[in-house]
Amino acid sequence: MISLRNFRYSRFLTILGLAILGQGLLLVELCAKEDPPAKQDSSIKDAPAPKKDAKGEKELTLEEKFKARIAAFREKQKKGALAVAILTSRSEFFDGSGSISGKEGDPAPTSATPFEIGSITKVFTGILLSEAVERGELRLDEPLGKILPDWKFPEFDTRQITAIDLTTHTSALPPVPLEVTARAIMPWLDPYETYTVDKLKKDMGTLSITRPPGASQAYSNLGVGLLGTILTLKANKERFSDLVKERILDPWGMKKTVPNIKKLEGRPAAFNAAGLPANAWTFDALGGAGCLASTTDDLLIFSRKFLDPQDKKTVLARVMRNWRDLPTNEQATFQTKSIGFGAFQARAKGRNETIYWHNGGTGGFCSFWAVVPEKKIAVVVLCSVADRKVDRMGIDLLLEALKQDGSAGK
Repeated sequence: MISLRNFRYSRFLTILGLAILGQGLLLVELCAKEDPPAKQDSSIKDAPAPKKDAKGEKELTLEEKFKARIAAFREKQKKGALAVAILTSRSEFFDGSGSISGKEGDPAPTSATPFEIGSITKVFTGILLSEAVERGELRLDEPLGKILPDWKFPEFDTRQITAIDLTTHTSALPPVPLEVTARAIMPWLDPYETYTVDKLKKDMGTLSITRPPGASQAYSNLGVGLLGTILTLKANKERFSDLVKERILDPWGMKKTVPNIKKLEGRPAAFNAAGLPANAWTFDALGGAGCLASTTDDLLIFSRKFLDPQDKKTVLARVMRNWRDLPTNEQATFQTKSIGFGAFQARAKGRNETIYWHNGGTGGFCSFWAVVPEKKIAVVVLCSVADRKVDRMGIDLLLEALKQDGSAGK
C-alpha cells in the first residue's frame, strides 16, 4: 500500500491518486492527491514563458500567452475536458478544450460545463465557519465537545480540538477515516459515499491523537469534513449541501454549483491519474471537505466576491481572519505563506500582491482557483482528468496575468 506520506498531491483522487493537494504544505485532500508539508512550492518547477509566436515574429498578447500555456498542457494531457477562465482588470478570458464525452471530435466544454472541484469546497466551508461565528452559532476557540455536547472528541492531555484547529489543519486528526482509505484502494468504489454522520460520530469517540491540537499542521480532510458536519448541525440542517446552498449558492446566484455531479447532464467523462475512466464522487458526512461541483461561470461569480471592495467585509475578511503561518520556500516562484479559513495565502516571487488560492482533486477531476484582490485578477482551471499538472498551469496563468502590469506590486 502506498504511504500517505508519499502522496505528492493528496486531495481527492483514489489511492493511486487518492489524496488531495493544496499548497506546498499539507493538502491531503481526501485520500486523493495532496501536498505534503512545505513541499509543493519547491516541487513546482518554473516553466519558460512563451514570448514569441510560432514564427518568432512578434511579442504575444496576454490572451495568446494564456492560449500558449493551455496548449503546452494539452500537448502532454490529451484526455478529458479542460475549462479555463481568467479575469483581469482589463478583460475576461475563457478557453474550453478536449471533449465532454472524452471522444475526439465531440463538443468541447463551455463555461457552463460542471466539474468536480474537490478541496476548493474547503474555501466555502471556511466562509460558512466565519458566518456561523458571526451568527453566534459557535466560537472559534470553543472546544468541540462544548459545541456538540452529545459527541465525544479526541484530545491530547488537556488540549481539546477547536473549530479554528479544524479549518487550519492543525487538529492533529488523521488525513482521512480508515474506511475511506480502504475503499480508495478499490477504484471502482466511491470512497466517501458510505461514510455517514453516525460513523463519523463513532470514529470521533474512539480516535486518539498523538500531539496537541494547534501545535503543528497536517492536512486533514477528516478535520475539515468534520467542521462541515458541525456547521450543518449547528444550523439545524440535514446535510452540508443544504447549508452551503442556503447561505452561499442561492444568495450569490451560483445556480450551477451542486453537491453531486453523478446525475448531471452534460458532465464530462472523467479519467484517473492513469488515464482510465473514473467515477464521480459523492459525500455524506464529510461534504465540507470536497463535495462540490461547479462551472467556470459560477466560480467567477465566487471570485468576484473577493475582488469587489464592497464585499471585502463579508467575504475576503472572512477568509483572512486567524491566519496561521506555514513553512515557505523563499526561492520558489509561487510562495504559500499561510492558511486561513479554508484558503491559502501566497505571493509570487519578487512581487507583493497577496494571492488567495486553493486547488482540488477527486478520482477523476483536478482544479485550481486563485484570486488577487489588489489586481482584480482571478484564475479558474477545471479538468476532467486527475492530473496534478493542472496546478502548475494554473500558477503559470496567474503569473502571466500579474506580469501584464510589469512594475505593479513590486
